[in-house]
Amino acid sequence: MSGLVDQSADARSKTIGGNFRVRAFADIALDGSYNRGQGFSATSKPGTGSYKLDFTVPASTTDYIVVGSANAAGGYNVSVHDKQSSYFKISVTYEHQGPYNSAFHVIVMY
Repeated sequence: MSGLVDQSADARSKTIGGNFRVRAFADIALDGSYNRGQGFSATSKPGTGSYKLDFTVPASTTDYIVVGSANAAGGYNVSVHDKQSSYFKISVTYEHQGPYNSAFHVIVMY
């Protein structure tokens, strides 16, 4: 992708009549640090399997789409909660064992 996420990742959907663009993307390390990406000003890891990602520019809505994927094989679940215009939180769990530390990728669109 180019350095301009808003302009380079434009996907139009005729099905729902919307214009969604990738606003932020990141590769987050196991310790919650920001490996690479764009659109986030800070990341933190407040607890086991819990991560907070702050937007560089606040979203114009809290009705944005977040897609996350753990960087490991197996039964990892990535869930998004506490969506605000300036940040959101992600929880990573492993099968039935509860919170689990894992690196992950995330994409935000609206």
